[in-house]
Amino acid sequence: MKKYLSSRKFLLTFASFCGSLGAAIAGLHTDNETLVVVGIICSAVSVAIYTAVEGLVDATATTNRSIEIRENVSRETLERELDGSKN
Repeated sequence: MKKYLSSRKFLLTFASFCGSLGAAIAGLHTDNETLVVVGIICSAVSVAIYTAVEGLVDATATTNRSIEIRENVSRETLERELDGSKN
């Protein structure tokens, strides 16, 4: 968990979220409805983008690991078959 909390992507997303939330609060204080709406939308979008990017990174890592496992299994199977044909 510490890895995710100290990642640059997370920190940038958190800063963006806080800035957008601050803009929304400033809009509430000054009765500027447009600023409130934009602040809330930007807060939600920053979290959504972070979630999508983390999901993509995890999916890529899983795919790469799956390919690596398949290659190892295929190599071991081929070696076993070649050893069996020599006997």
